Amino acid sequence: MNQLPPECVQLHMYPGLGLYKWVLWGLQIFEYNGVSCPIEQRPEMVFLTDLTSHLACAVHVSSLALKDVVSSPEEMFGPADGPTPYLRSRIGYHDHFYDLNTWHSWDSCVFLQVTSLFWQTLLREEGDLSAMIGSNGFSFYVAPHRDTTEVLERLLSAPFPGETEWLTAVLDLYALVVAVGHDGQFFNVYARDREAIHLIEPSLQTAIHAIETSKWFQTHQIELAWDDWHGCLLLPENNLPEPP
Repeated sequence: MNQLPPECVQLHMYPGLGLYKWVLWGLQIFEYNGVSCPIEQRPEMVFLTDLTSHLACAVHVSSLALKDVVSSPEEMFGPADGPTPYLRSRIGYHDHFYDLNTWHSWDSCVFLQVTSLFWQTLLREEGDLSAMIGSNGFSFYVAPHRDTTEVLERLLSAPFPGETEWLTAVLDLYALVVAVGHDGQFFNVYARDREAIHLIEPSLQTAIHAIETSKWFQTHQIELAWDDWHGCLLLPENNLPEPP
């Protein structure tokens, strides 16, 4: 188990899938403590926007999350060949990868390059972005090994091979997959190379800095304790069990 650092964030490595897998906990500290701030200042968003600004990333946007906030992908992002171009796919993501043909008629959207315009589009409606994070709305493909466009397009148009096979194929193209998990509570991080986890460290440190320098954290730091159920630091009044 690694902790980066233990007082704010925990990064646990788990065996399985034939790949390296980590679960990143703690960035939802503002959300679970009811800290009021613009969504772009929440630590999980600081982490994601910093990561996608410093490393080339694609993003797989959950069709189920989109369906909760808009009537069509075009309503959120415009046409697929517009200013924020994207691909449509029947491979879905919603806390895990699966075949959309077994679920509903909506396609998922895959943006081959996450740009500032992508985030600006989502930030037009702050509640929409918060809902999409809370609905496991994103899986990021981080640091391509080469030009991935043609291969990823082919993978997205092929029949879904199964989750492990999909992750393995994507990690042939990218160093990491960083996916929102369990209603936005944590991030799952996958890699073929154990050392690839270091790619997220600068962005993670930026998010930790945002937590530790916030007025709220400096005011309440001594009162906070790690809560395993919620996976973050909580004030005593927030440290309540989930209802049965």
